[in-house]
Amino acid sequence: MKAADGISQRQKDPVALGPLRWNLLRASRGWDMRISTFTAESSSGQAEQIKDHKRQLANHGRHKKAAYEKAKAKVPVNKRLEMMKKSYENLVFAKQTSRAAALKKRLDPMVDGFYKKELGKHISKSRAETALVKGKLQAERASLEVSQQAGLNSLLAQKDIAVKTLRRANERSSDGPFTIHYAATNGELDRLLVMLSRPAVAADIDARDPDTGWTPLHFAARGGHAELAKTLIQYKANVNAAGPGGETPLHLAAGWGTLDAAGLLLQEGADKEMVWTQPDPKDKSKSITRTAYDVAKQNLRPEISRFIDRWLPVGLSYTHMAGLSKLPPRPYSEEPDPRIASQLRALDMKMRVSGREAAGLIFTYEKLVAAYRELGRFGEAVDAGKRIVEIRQHDLQTLQRQVAEDMSSGPQPEESADDQSYKMKKAADQEREKKKAVAEAMNNLGELCFASGDEGNVGDAKRYLLGSVQMMEEMHGPKGVLVMHPLLNYGRFLMETRDYGGALAALSRVLEHEELQHRNEMDTESLAIVPTLDLVGYCCVLMKNWDRALELCDRANAIVLFHCSFEKEKEKHMDMCERHDKRGFILFCSGDLAGAQAEYYKARDILAFSGREEFDEGILRLENNIAVCCCAKRPIF
Repeated sequence: MKAADGISQRQKDPVALGPLRWNLLRASRGWDMRISTFTAESSSGQAEQIKDHKRQLANHGRHKKAAYEKAKAKVPVNKRLEMMKKSYENLVFAKQTSRAAALKKRLDPMVDGFYKKELGKHISKSRAETALVKGKLQAERASLEVSQQAGLNSLLAQKDIAVKTLRRANERSSDGPFTIHYAATNGELDRLLVMLSRPAVAADIDARDPDTGWTPLHFAARGGHAELAKTLIQYKANVNAAGPGGETPLHLAAGWGTLDAAGLLLQEGADKEMVWTQPDPKDKSKSITRTAYDVAKQNLRPEISRFIDRWLPVGLSYTHMAGLSKLPPRPYSEEPDPRIASQLRALDMKMRVSGREAAGLIFTYEKLVAAYRELGRFGEAVDAGKRIVEIRQHDLQTLQRQVAEDMSSGPQPEESADDQSYKMKKAADQEREKKKAVAEAMNNLGELCFASGDEGNVGDAKRYLLGSVQMMEEMHGPKGVLVMHPLLNYGRFLMETRDYGGALAALSRVLEHEELQHRNEMDTESLAIVPTLDLVGYCCVLMKNWDRALELCDRANAIVLFHCSFEKEKEKHMDMCERHDKRGFILFCSGDLAGAQAEYYKARDILAFSGREEFDEGILRLENNIAVCCCAKRPIF
């Protein structure tokens, strides 16, 4: 049956066609479904049919929604997620077309409904599973605690016993931040001073650490904190306090501290012969004893072991100094200079404790020599220098007697051949060092006697200087490096005492040695030999050997010129001014007044080129020399 407009009754029925085909038909034929237009164009008989269609459409919507919910319930979540992903892909594609708005209008309710219902159910399910897993874990943990409760109780009991065992007998410990042990361990001097300001702490300065049995001085010595150890000693800490095995602060400073800490302890009265008893690493049932020297040697610290081995107990501790301060005043109180009075007081105390020949007195005598020489009191300086030589010689003679006694007694039964050879080598090295110290002291004393200007000390100066040279030559040979310094002083002394032949021989030996020492790989001479060249040249001038003096001067000038800055006018370098001045002096002494005048002019031009003023002291002196050369009729010799 056909309708009047050529459309069948089935085509007009939306329910019969279905929503999708009904929409397509509307879009293809341009049929407007608005109720007002359709009612205006329809007859009154068709109004009832329209109402019936609306009811059918409403029922269709309810049935469709129920069918959609039923179908959605059958679709798994992952498939729905995949469908949603495809729907969104379609939406992205539809944004480029005119269907974007319509598709988005259809998809938005679907997305909102999914997130509100299905995704919430999924999250609730996941949370329930997580809670179930947590419950299982808690149950397993509870069962584990129940099964191991006896073992845990046993461990806790053992821990309590250990804590009670290690409980501190007092509050001082090396790991307590408010204890002097902690400050000594970490080298915190400010913390230590604050804590020692409390009388109760200062009175118990030798408190023992319960773990190690050490005093604070042990910890300071082990850390090498010399200043902190000195502070502890000032508060009357015992420098020989022994630990559980007999270890003293000196043992710890020798093995793990510093040379300064070990020297301080020895100076303050530490006994280097005290032994530390330790288990034998090879046989635990036995024990071995070690001195501080043995500990330093075992830990491969040769500088500390050598220092301890050669140390002589001549120092004074703060306890001894406090006791000596109560004695009646000594003659040093009459000394006007406070620095010298302080050294004399220290010297007096050391002599009363260690004797007049103790090696520790040398350092005080050296300070006295420097102070006396600075004040121009050469007589007292010479006397102090002589005491230094006497002490050095006494120390050498004591060592030689001891070595002779050891050699006469023969080797000990328990000593091996290697021990005997090591002992002999050690004694020879000690004797060589002490001879060197005696030679240096004699050289310094000879120079001091000559510098005093007293004619009565001239003979002593020559004797000491020559003895120093001979002793050095005996140990190191005539060309030894250590021979050159006393030989140079001896040559100067001979030149000043007008023994020009002996002075030239001694200074020539020094020059030969320096020529070998200071010549570099490029076969060029160093500036270090220029002072010796000038000294030998001056000696030749005094001997009126003009050619030799000019030869040495020209050689020194060439060395200085070579080492001047490599500029175009290096002949006008300031170092060449002094060289021209010295060459002019030699020419003037030899009688070549014109040559001397030319050299003085060169020196003056260099000063003027360097920017000196017209009335500069150096320029005036050179102009005076030029005038003397012009007016002189004969040289000074």
